[in-house]
Amino acid sequence: MALPGLLRLIGASFSFAEVRFIAEGAAPGTPRVSTVVRKVSGLLQQQACIIEAADVGEVERQRYFWTDVGLGAERDASCCLVGDCLVIELDSSPPPWAQQLEKDAESTTGSGRQRARSNFPARRRLLPFLRPIPRARPVADGAWEGASARARERAGQDLYRWPVAQYEDCNGVWAKKGWRCHSVDERLVRLGYEWGHFHALFTKSEKSLRKSVDGVDMCMMLLSRALSCPVGAWLVGRWLARVGVLPCPPSGEALWGCRVVEQQRQLVVDLLAGKLSDEAARRELTGHMVRVASYRGSDVRLATSTLLAPNVWPRRPVPSCWWRWRVIGAFPMRGGHINAQEMTAALAALRWRFRRSSEVRGRFAHLLDSQVCIGVLCKGRSSSQVMRRLLRKSASLLLSSSAQIVLLYVKTDDNPADAPSRWFGGE
Repeated sequence: MALPGLLRLIGASFSFAEVRFIAEGAAPGTPRVSTVVRKVSGLLQQQACIIEAADVGEVERQRYFWTDVGLGAERDASCCLVGDCLVIELDSSPPPWAQQLEKDAESTTGSGRQRARSNFPARRRLLPFLRPIPRARPVADGAWEGASARARERAGQDLYRWPVAQYEDCNGVWAKKGWRCHSVDERLVRLGYEWGHFHALFTKSEKSLRKSVDGVDMCMMLLSRALSCPVGAWLVGRWLARVGVLPCPPSGEALWGCRVVEQQRQLVVDLLAGKLSDEAARRELTGHMVRVASYRGSDVRLATSTLLAPNVWPRRPVPSCWWRWRVIGAFPMRGGHINAQEMTAALAALRWRFRRSSEVRGRFAHLLDSQVCIGVLCKGRSSSQVMRRLLRKSASLLLSSSAQIVLLYVKTDDNPADAPSRWFGGE
């Protein structure tokens, strides 16, 4: 194993820094795996510990960890020695956003089909998320013999890609077309990742591939090897607290972090409940927009519409329902690349805005549904001649007016300017 030598090399190169390591491995209970665990523990000179992700979430995800951080009983964790391993149980519950489902999906827990877009009616554990492997025939084992008839039928229709237990009613959701397994995004949030975390793997032209069987299988394969975010946060948080970076280890609620969706929902709740005055609501809304805005862009390949080393991906969208909208201008495009058309529309909006003297030396927000245009406008340069020509015009307007623009990303289906842009027969 190269890990000990790598640690010594890093320690020698960065003598001023403190080097720690966390190694992870799957934890099926087989004698062969137990032998490997003992060998790894002897090589790293660290005792193996087992942390079950279902203790902080709803997914069975047992993993071995080796670390020199130093683990033990904490205020939100209990531990016990089982054989040669230290078994740690974390005390934390998943937040509502970690139980989100697709819009047309319903949970299979509770009595009947209960609508559960935000919460499950009852706490339960889902089976581990595994790599899908299509097969010509099922694996003949005890699980197949004990499976229900409906689970066997679903497994056959799906080419036996998962173990038959994954096709039981309690391990999936109900959708418009019937029962189905959890989607990629539904599995991501249950491990602590953002909804749509894997969307950055595909460009706009590959949107159909993302929803195809091959694209889903690729995401599922990556997901089967992904670390549970709350478990990783617990391990890293203990070390950061010991070296003084954090005042104390993160609590059970802090392991899941805070999501922008929750902040938006809480802001709306406070506004409707009258807890915020108009001035306080305006200040909170402005602060939220500035936090999710893009300030650093990326170079763009015009031919493929892809970003080179983006700093913020995927960008967080802002709901357009926070404002009232009206059409102030529409004009046909002469053709050209879609990115150039998007930049032309943004330039037209700047020209319309700066016709009023009240907009001079001000700050304003502008919503765009083009990731490429946001990256180019934030960066202020592009390798494309077409984009550079439009950038010079927009930069001259912003410079001469001493104005500052805050670029916010809005989804295309939520963009109020999307429908008027098709008035002239555009696609």
